[in-house]
This record gives sequence, structure tokens and C-alpha cells, in this order.
Amino acid sequence: MPLAVVDIRAKARTDPDAAVEPGDILAWERRHGPLPKGCCVACLSGVDPERDFVKRMKLPDHPFPGFWAAAGLLIEQRDVRGIAVDGMSLNTGANSPASPVHQAWLRSGRWAIEGLASLDRMPPRGATLVVGAAPIEGATGMPVRTIALV
Repeated sequence: MPLAVVDIRAKARTDPDAAVEPGDILAWERRHGPLPKGCCVACLSGVDPERDFVKRMKLPDHPFPGFWAAAGLLIEQRDVRGIAVDGMSLNTGANSPASPVHQAWLRSGRWAIEGLASLDRMPPRGATLVVGAAPIEGATGMPVRTIALV
């Protein structure tokens, strides 16, 4: 499927709980055109899933960037099949205990990937994402193999 990479690194440098918001999606579309039909929208926050996970989990509120209100826009107004984050949760650390993004996104029949590496090497538009996952019945999560064709 097409991959759309929304870069929020500037926000994430000053706010460890930065979120992809509707304004970020609209700004991306002004620069790159409409989100491709059936795409995966990925949040590029600059978090390194391996290096930063343990460090952030030791902090009191477990801060990390993710999605927030933009998830509703993507569900209701765009033809988006998946979302992905380079961090370790779809939710920001601030809203993680209630998991509103997990609840809304996954209940809408869509899928998501957490801890996606090398997003900084992807163009904002034009890559094709290939996701391989084992068909494990009843699972709440699983490792996947993802590759991007650029």
C-alpha cells in the first residue's frame, strides 16, 4: 500500500508527547496532495524505537509521540487503512493510560504498527509499504516484517 510519512520531528524536539494532529495532516496534503487511497499514514517523530524505549519508560509519565485527534480525521474523512509510529505506542504518553487511539483506530477495523524503524529514510510520499504478519487468531499484537519500496 502507499506510505504517507507525516514529519512531526520539530514538535517532538520540544514536546516529548507531541502528536499528529488534524493540522499536520492538512499541512501534509497542502504540500504533497491528497493522502493516497488505502494508504498507511506514518508518524515520523524522530524516536528511535530501540534506543529511546527503555529511556522513556523510566520517566514518570512515559512520554512519547503518537497520534491523537488526527486519528478521528483519518477514520471519518480519509481512506486510510493503517497508521504507524516510530515510537512505541499509537497514543502519546500523555493519553496512553486510556488508549483512545488504540480503542478508536483498531475498533474501526484498521491496523497499526508501533516501533517502525527507518522512517527518516522514507520520502513523505511515493514509497510502497509491504507488511508481513502471521495469521495468529485472537492475538492482540504480534511482530511483523515491514519493508518499504522506494
